[in-house]
Amino acid sequence: MNASLKLVFFARLREDLGTNAEEIALPAGVGTVAALRAHLASRGGAWGATLAQGKAIRVFPPVTGG
Repeated sequence: MNASLKLVFFARLREDLGTNAEEIALPAGVGTVAALRAHLASRGGAWGATLAQGKAIRVFPPVTGG
């Protein structure tokens, strides 16, 4: 079973990627933030440039509602 994940992009990431949120099904083998970042960067274009290794981004923990 593939897990679904909602990504929310703020500030520079939102501007650079042209979207504020996305829901994706995690591919097999993507189980860490680093692996997710590499997966998204492999899309190329703005994704590759913005999420390239060595570029600083801030990642917040999951948020749940209640």
